[in-house]
Amino acid sequence: MSELVRAFYARLLDDPLMAPVFVDVAGVDLSHHLPRIEAFWRRMLFREPGYRRHMIAHHERVQDLQPLTRAHFQRWQAHFLFTLDERFHGPEAERAARLARRIAAHMAHWLLEERPRRLAAAGAEAVGPSLDAAPGPDSSRIRARSRESVSYPGWPVRSR
Repeated sequence: MSELVRAFYARLLDDPLMAPVFVDVAGVDLSHHLPRIEAFWRRMLFREPGYRRHMIAHHERVQDLQPLTRAHFQRWQAHFLFTLDERFHGPEAERAARLARRIAAHMAHWLLEERPRRLAAAGAEAVGPSLDAAPGPDSSRIRARSRESVSYPGWPVRSR
């Protein structure tokens, strides 16, 4: 899992739309963040114990500091799927791709639609972007930082 998460974050931090969210807004310290994200994915994919944080609350704080848009969620998903596809194949990789799509859709729905609606209903000023559709990621600008395959127990490695 470590190889997937590290390759994925290398892509995110090389992306001009995504890097500022992680570095400037959230102030992510990778030495602490990556093990948490690895634990999250191990829990989600393999039901391993270890991740006990409230993912939505952390993203709400980021949203309050710097509104995310649909483009952020689309780009996150594109990077994850590209990283996964270039390195793994088979049922577990397909399951990870389905889960990533659901996570991106859920986070976008909550942060861009449901949370602002609830805040407005409660009389609080919603912090967030317009709900206008944002363009998708420019896949020609999303490039792989590494083409080598990695192995993870239970995941067949994609042969090149």
